[in-house]
Amino acid sequence: MLYERVKGTYDMLGNQSVVFQNVIENLKRIFSIYGFSYGQTSILQPIEMFKRAIGTDTDIVNKEMFIIKSKSGKEYVLKPEETAPMIKAVIESNLIHGLEMRKLYYITPIFRYERPQKGRYREFFQYGVETINSQDFRRDCELIMLGREILKSFGIKNYKIDINSLGCGKCRAEYISHLKKYFSENSSHLCAQCKIRLIKNPMRVLDCKEESCKSIAKGSPKIIDYLCIECRDDFENLMKCLKDFKIDFTVNPMIVRGLDYYTKTVFEFIEIGDALGKQSTLIGGGRYDTLSSELGGKNMPSCGFAGGLERLILSIPKEMQSNMEKEENIDVFIIHFGGKTTDIAFQFAEELRKKWVRSEILFETDKIKKQLSAASGRAKFAIIIGEEEMKENKVVIKDMTKQSQEKKDFDIEEIIEYIKRGKDA
Repeated sequence: MLYERVKGTYDMLGNQSVVFQNVIENLKRIFSIYGFSYGQTSILQPIEMFKRAIGTDTDIVNKEMFIIKSKSGKEYVLKPEETAPMIKAVIESNLIHGLEMRKLYYITPIFRYERPQKGRYREFFQYGVETINSQDFRRDCELIMLGREILKSFGIKNYKIDINSLGCGKCRAEYISHLKKYFSENSSHLCAQCKIRLIKNPMRVLDCKEESCKSIAKGSPKIIDYLCIECRDDFENLMKCLKDFKIDFTVNPMIVRGLDYYTKTVFEFIEIGDALGKQSTLIGGGRYDTLSSELGGKNMPSCGFAGGLERLILSIPKEMQSNMEKEENIDVFIIHFGGKTTDIAFQFAEELRKKWVRSEILFETDKIKKQLSAASGRAKFAIIIGEEEMKENKVVIKDMTKQSQEKKDFDIEEIIEYIKRGKDA
């Protein structure tokens, strides 16, 4: 082997690619039902945007960005997340006018330099949504309902929903001063990284995964106790809305998310069935009301969430994954007997394709068993064209699921109608 794939990446082939495509198609269907339209930004992005939006003391900016230097010396990054680039793109394109609200979804490659482990890669796919220019708490509730619907559609039941409020700039200032005082008094128990975070942004300490820091954080002041009237009302309204829709949740004051642009509501869907090991967050998101103005745009209160596609697939029950792997990817497999029948079968396959019927033919053999074996599991129907069928101007249509067959006239419109009826049955 001359070359091996880059560490932290993977190639998608065979059953894995079939599952991947099926998951994407299902996500698109759900996003569409909730009124989201597709959007995606370029992989190459300006480095300064992430420093400003995410925060210079976050792990993503400090440790995880892939930085590319151009010939002119200018630095760019392979995007480590999609929300900031999406908001930048909306501002740049002047997509939203006045009080107009937009709902966008994306499924895009993301790049982060970190230790590869179960469900975590250096190049991975992220799916997510952005609700732009809406500050109503019902939008937060709608996102949580959407996240729940996604997991439900894939048969994922072992998860919990944690929510929190990070308040706004007004109420957060007082909280941070109390938090800083608390952690300063207990700084001897903090890890080296959190001692730096304590100076730059004490709330980052709450997100630390070191056991000593987690233990100290449990006794820290809770931001819920410092919310201003507006933020408190907003959070209480959200909780009431979730209860009205019978959505179970837990208020978890330790949730701060890993990015500095979040305000008010934050939430996480956490896998509790041990399918992901330590990397247990399936979906994470919240509100980022000031991000647009921080990036130089007009004030557009917004909210959204994101999830790793690989983690989602790992969490899907094995039985459902197996069904996704077996799902057919063509409608018809054309079977021939060699000689003239091959040419006729080839022509027929192309006619079906022109009518948007997914069709395949195997030229490499004229052995019927091998052709039927190739069709098995891939196609709903096999159409058999032999010399006898040519003489009668007919074809044999074999239902690969029911293992039944019957002869039909060599009429492409009638055959297509028959196939459509069989697919819908």
